[in-house]
Amino acid sequence: MPNPKSRLMFVSFAVFLSSCNQPSDNKTKQTQAALAPSQTATSVRAITVNSGILKTNRSVNGTLEPTIDSTIAAQTSGQVVSIKHREGSRVELGEVILKLDDTGLQQQLVDAQLQLKTAQINYRSSQRKSPETTNQSRSSLESAKISLDKARQANQANLAVFKIGGVSKSDLDTSKANLAQSEASYKQAQASLAQAERATSENLALLEVQVAQAQNKIAQTNRSLGQTTVKAAFSGEIAEMFTEVGEFVNTGAKVLRLVDTSSLRARFKVPTQDANTLQTGTSLRIKALGRRLEAKVTRSSQIAGSSRLVETFARLVGNQNTGGFSAGSTIQVEYSLKIAQGVLVPTGALQTTSGQTYIYLVKDGTAVQRKVNVLGESGGQVAITGIEAGTQVVYPVPGSLQNNERITVLSNPGSTK
Repeated sequence: MPNPKSRLMFVSFAVFLSSCNQPSDNKTKQTQAALAPSQTATSVRAITVNSGILKTNRSVNGTLEPTIDSTIAAQTSGQVVSIKHREGSRVELGEVILKLDDTGLQQQLVDAQLQLKTAQINYRSSQRKSPETTNQSRSSLESAKISLDKARQANQANLAVFKIGGVSKSDLDTSKANLAQSEASYKQAQASLAQAERATSENLALLEVQVAQAQNKIAQTNRSLGQTTVKAAFSGEIAEMFTEVGEFVNTGAKVLRLVDTSSLRARFKVPTQDANTLQTGTSLRIKALGRRLEAKVTRSSQIAGSSRLVETFARLVGNQNTGGFSAGSTIQVEYSLKIAQGVLVPTGALQTTSGQTYIYLVKDGTAVQRKVNVLGESGGQVAITGIEAGTQVVYPVPGSLQNNERITVLSNPGSTK
């Protein structure tokens, strides 16, 4: 039977061996625990991203106003004698709105008509007298020609007889003097005929001018008479009257404002950077009375006003129902702006560390970090560069996901556009 001392030494040795083997077992378990995560793939979701244009929607308040808004001025001066239509009245093209006193112009017309008659009478009288005067001058020229021919014949005869001594020297001198006088009379008759013809032509031309002047005066007075009646230049509504019965208006003075309420346009203001995008023809939406209407930009001043906003106009397009809308109605104008063009990804697909933005790509069963550049953000989407369209990216990103970690894609809910 072993002694107690030997038994105690045996038990101590067994305990020692047990304690020596225990660390080896713990180390194995720790190693297995460390290896376990690398052997298990993390489940993630992924989407396929595409390139596109990132836009943002803006909304500003505006008002509706007539497309045609015209201030009509008096075309002639005169006192207002009647106003046919007042503010708010609907008038058609050519309809009389107000009248000016035309008494003075009526008298001017009568005077101009009398002047025309006088000029016409003088012209016809001159036409009748002109041939008589010309014929008298022509007859005088013919008589002078006959006298000249006779004087030449007489002088030639006396000269021949004088050579043979048949007439005296004084008789020859007398015939020469008669010839010279006949020649002078003939030249004077020629000048008289030319003067009569010229005077007749000039006088008739002058009288024709007087007739034309009188006719122009009548036409001008008739135009002025027509301008004493102010008519609607187009169909529309009288927005304002600037004169009253009994007042005197001068030529060019404003008398009324006429607007075409059947055709309305939107008037609104946008920031300068937006105005550069809203070029003529840009589509936008107008919201009013619970309806949305399509419109297009027609004009933008491109110059910021005192409010640092740019005044812009848009017109409704197509045959849209504008019933219930009126000039001055408050509207809401909605438009889209291009922010950037690139690959579009959800904002939640991006991660930022130390100022660097990156995204996780799905590649060969692992999550691979890829640095990207952000071009713009709007509405939960971001336009980036650094990856190609058609790439699969992890979204949403698990908070514990690491670079090159093994992953399993549970589903592909779709793609970005």
